[in-house]
Amino acid sequence: MEWLKTKKSHEASIICSRHRSLVLGLSLSLLASPLSAAELGPSATDQLIVKLNERANGMAAAQALSQVAGKPLRFIRNTADGRFIFRLPEPAMNRAAANIAAAMMQSSKVEYAEADLMMQPILSLADADSSGKLWGLKPFAEDANAGINIQGAWDELPTPTSAVLVAVLDTGITDHSDLNDNIVAGYDMISRSRVANDGDGRDADPSDPGDASRGQDSSWHGTHVAGTIAAVADNSKGIAGAGGQWLKVVPVRVLGKGGGYTSDITDGIRWAANPNEGGAKVINMSLGGSGSCDSISAYQSAIDYAVKEKGVTVVVAAGNSAADASGFVPASCDGVITVAAVGQSGQLAYYSNFGASVEIAAPGGDFYSDSDSESGILSTINLGKTDPEGEGYAYYQGTSMAAPHVAAVAGLLYARYSDITPASVAATLQTYANNTVPCANNGQCGAGLLDAGNALAQPRVSAYTPPDGGTGGDTGGGTGEEENGPLLITDGPIATPSKNRVAITWTTNLPSDTQVIIGSQSFGSSELVTDHKVNLRGSKGTYSYTVSSTDAAGNTVTASDSFTL
Repeated sequence: MEWLKTKKSHEASIICSRHRSLVLGLSLSLLASPLSAAELGPSATDQLIVKLNERANGMAAAQALSQVAGKPLRFIRNTADGRFIFRLPEPAMNRAAANIAAAMMQSSKVEYAEADLMMQPILSLADADSSGKLWGLKPFAEDANAGINIQGAWDELPTPTSAVLVAVLDTGITDHSDLNDNIVAGYDMISRSRVANDGDGRDADPSDPGDASRGQDSSWHGTHVAGTIAAVADNSKGIAGAGGQWLKVVPVRVLGKGGGYTSDITDGIRWAANPNEGGAKVINMSLGGSGSCDSISAYQSAIDYAVKEKGVTVVVAAGNSAADASGFVPASCDGVITVAAVGQSGQLAYYSNFGASVEIAAPGGDFYSDSDSESGILSTINLGKTDPEGEGYAYYQGTSMAAPHVAAVAGLLYARYSDITPASVAATLQTYANNTVPCANNGQCGAGLLDAGNALAQPRVSAYTPPDGGTGGDTGGGTGEEENGPLLITDGPIATPSKNRVAITWTTNLPSDTQVIIGSQSFGSSELVTDHKVNLRGSKGTYSYTVSSTDAAGNTVTASDSFTL
């Protein structure tokens, strides 16, 4: 198996160009509300303010009102004007606290009761990240910023009493001052020493010694993925992970020089999911390879153990082959959340796998050259070319970068609902996804773009029902009844250039696949639809292209034109 990172070729740049994409001494500060460990978030409280109709002893009043409130109350103090402050046994979301207060109002002894809300400094992601480096965490703006609105999710959560654990099955972890505080004990699951590259086999040290091989520098892929989930927020340096103060990462090393064995990866799944070992509630796997999960039973068995027996949500990358994800593992396995990647504009990334196996999309980056690498995903890395050296930051792109955004928000759902099930996590993320992005409307990226703020603000759901009433991946539209007559292009093709991008659209009278051919390269989707769209990026020049659509009966129709960037 190989980790999913776009390789350099004639049509795509490498993930991180060392002379351009490394960001040293970065002074970004993506802040959660500045809270001490003893404080609560802006959307939760553990206290009530009560005004009584008569004089009373605070402790006696707490005992008398506990039955009315349905919670054991503890008297804390009186305010300067004589109101009573009562403490709840545990933090409650503001709405729940308001309901408790309303119940107390039914007592003739209470003049009024209300939640003792937490006030916070007015701080937003835009204020903290004015340079836009962490665009994937910011709010969504159509055609401009395909962010997940992580601040909206954070605003729904109280300060945690303990962190939710997210296992990252990857290349391991390196020392990084912007990440160390949110890393807990993990495991090196690589059984073969030459793959492990650390002189031994399995042990309790998940450190990444580097995976450089065949002329390729070490990737530090696991450190990058972990940073997207759990880089320390509110420390006035570097970046912040999507997990804020609610998540910590369990590093499970399953990939080394040349990749990793399926047997090591599936053992890693079981170790991570076991509450007596890894103890994770979410597993992220930004890795994969060709094949079908139907033919690799070890994957499905390990995933079933994690999901069905241990209640752990498993998030996987869709793959970077610009192909249907059903031909890749573990993306095609049952019970996982398979994640496609979008670029900053909200378009499906040029490299991302797609199709009915995909549940949702998330920011993964979309750049061809170093000059626009800031449209990638910025996270923590090591600066060593082969062995670990100093810490740094870099822009990477890939479905590897998209998956940890989803894993982090899944973890936040566990932080809010300790009894939530993997099925409910997946359904909640899909139900509240942003389905206005183009790939959500043509069967490419499942329910649409991850919307963290919406997923945490709305009630959880137990099952996902697509807007059209079909399956999660079948969003091509239409009635399912074919029209009579030959396959025809009824509108287009139309090429709409914008800077170094072009959108090519056309319409057919019958459901058919979508292909754009430029020279020897082909781009598109195997989904059968009537409204076709392919988004491409390239350098300046004039290009001739052919659109091609083939229906279920094997009939093909083509048309040609050109465009200039």
